[in-house]
Amino acid sequence: MLRERAGLAQREIADALGVGRTAVTRYETGARDPRGPLRLAYVDLLEQLAAGDQQ
Repeated sequence: MLRERAGLAQREIADALGVGRTAVTRYETGARDPRGPLRLAYVDLLEQLAAGDQQ
């Protein structure tokens, strides 16, 4: 998982997105998808993590 390889906790991702930790858990397990501007912010964050993972 990108978040774990980056050494980030779910709480850190949640804080960056302005959501609760349980929301991040649901995104990661596929139980829920972020919507609207939050989706774009989450995609951007994941892309940044992926870019860092490539280096």
